[in-house]
Amino acid sequence: MLREIDHRVKNNLQMVSSLVSLRSRSSADPSEALNSLKASRFLEALFVRFGSSYPGFSFDYDWKGSEVEVDSDVGIDLGVMINEMVANSVKHAFPPGQGGRIFLEASIEEGTRNLSLRVGDDGGGASSAEGGGLGRKIIDSMAQYLGAELRVDVSRGFVYRLELILPAPKMPEQP
Repeated sequence: MLREIDHRVKNNLQMVSSLVSLRSRSSADPSEALNSLKASRFLEALFVRFGSSYPGFSFDYDWKGSEVEVDSDVGIDLGVMINEMVANSVKHAFPPGQGGRIFLEASIEEGTRNLSLRVGDDGGGASSAEGGGLGRKIIDSMAQYLGAELRVDVSRGFVYRLELILPAPKMPEQP
């Protein structure tokens, strides 16, 4: 159990490191780098990282709707949850040694901050990821923390469906 927790912490720290790197490249002021981020770019960068971390799997990413800014803490929460969803697909959806397709589809309802996410795979191991393992507990806890509605669809592969209203980014404090 401790090894599993250690592995998850390392994965999540890598995701946070990627976020910091992504933001620092787009801001001249390092103190401003972590205030907010463009959700579509962050999620795309996250999926690019998955592609390099899990050879043999294809990772498809699609964003529909206008761009939206989110606080970095909301981005990190989403990233942790998506990281767990992808890890469940890698571990449980496909026979050992066989790759597959894992996808993230995100859309923003026009004129709102309503985000819909579909994260899933085309594998056949849905029952393993439905259980009460640590990854699923993290996903459920993060969804509850974000005030998101989470559903699971097992009609084709295993797909998490997440609906949430993104909070508006906080304004940076003035000195």
